[in-house]
Amino acid sequence: MKIVLGGRELNTVSASIKRTMDTGLDEWNCIIPEVDPQIDQELYDLVKPRSFAPSIASIQRDGKKDKKLIIGFKYGTFPTVTNQGSALALRGYSKTFPLTISNPKQPQEFIDSSIRDISRKFQLIFGFFTKFSGAVDSQVNEKFENVKINAQDKVFDFLQDLARQRGILTSSDNDGNLEYLIARTSQKSVGSIVEGKDGVVPITEEFSASFDDTNIFQTYQAVNDSPFAFLLKEPQGISKDSRIKIVSFKTIITNSLIKGAGQKTVDFTRNQTVASGLSMPFEANGWESPNGELWKENTLVDVESNSLFVPNGFTFLIRAVEYREDSSKGETTVLSLVPPSLYTGEAIDEPWA
Repeated sequence: MKIVLGGRELNTVSASIKRTMDTGLDEWNCIIPEVDPQIDQELYDLVKPRSFAPSIASIQRDGKKDKKLIIGFKYGTFPTVTNQGSALALRGYSKTFPLTISNPKQPQEFIDSSIRDISRKFQLIFGFFTKFSGAVDSQVNEKFENVKINAQDKVFDFLQDLARQRGILTSSDNDGNLEYLIARTSQKSVGSIVEGKDGVVPITEEFSASFDDTNIFQTYQAVNDSPFAFLLKEPQGISKDSRIKIVSFKTIITNSLIKGAGQKTVDFTRNQTVASGLSMPFEANGWESPNGELWKENTLVDVESNSLFVPNGFTFLIRAVEYREDSSKGETTVLSLVPPSLYTGEAIDEPWA
C-alpha cells in the first residue's frame, strides 16, 4: 500500500484505503512514526495540521503496476504519545470532500436544467470534474423544470437527491472526482466466499454485522414541491414495503413533472433506505478476489454464511471495499455487502425476508 503526500511517499506502520460506491467520498488512513523537523522539515510541513497536502493513495502488488485509488488531500493529523512511543495518524479524502460539508455560496434556482448542467456549475466553484458513465446518459440529461438549493443545504446532499430522483448513484472515481453511475446488478460474480470452509477466499477469524430495522418504513410517499405540481394528473408516487408490519411513513420531496418520476423516486428511496440500515463488513485475507483482480466496489460476490443468515448462499453487491495493511494481519480487505436489489427501484429481494 502506498500513500503519497505532496510528492513524498510515507513510511507507514499501517494503512487503509476505503472506496464506497454511493457516498461520493473515499478515504485513506495511515499511521507513521513521529516526524522530527530537525531531520526532515519538508515532511514535517506536509504532515502538520492545516497543511491540506495533496495526496495519492494506491495499491502495490508484486509484478503489477500501482493501482491508483484515491486522489485528494490530507484533512486530518492526529498525534499520539504513549509509554510505547510517539506516532502520527493521518487521514485524507478524495477531492469531492468539500461538496459533502459545504453550503452553496448563495441560494440558487435551476430552471430547465439537467444533473449534467447543475453538476458542471458546481464543479467550476469547487474545482473538481464530473464523470458520467455511458449507462447514465439518459438520466443525467433529463431536465428538471425547477429545482432550488437553499442556503442551509449541503451541495452533495442536493446533488444526491437529484440523482435519486433519476434512479442513479452519486460516487467518486479513482481520480477523486464526482461520478454518476448505476449499480451493476446483473454482472458475473467475481467468486465465492464460504464461512467456515477452506474456500477460494479465506476469511479472517472475526467479523460482525448489523441489521438495523429502526430506520425503514412501511410506506414511502412522494410530494412534489414544484410550483407547477398542480399540473400533475396522477398520484405523485407511493411505495409500500410489505415486509414491514408496523405502520410508519417516509415522505420524499420531488421536483419533476415528468410522468412516473415520482414513483421512480419513492421506489429507489425505499430500497436505499433499507440498504442504509445494513452493515455487513466481511473481512477477507488478501486484496484480490477469486478472479485474480483487486476486490472492487460495485461488483458481485457469492456468500455462504450461517452468521449472516445465508446458509444456502446468496449473491451480494459489494457496496464498499476497505484495503488494510498492518503488521498483525498483513493484507486484508473488508467488504461491505448488500443485496443487489437495494440499489435498484425493483422489488426488494433479500435472503432474510
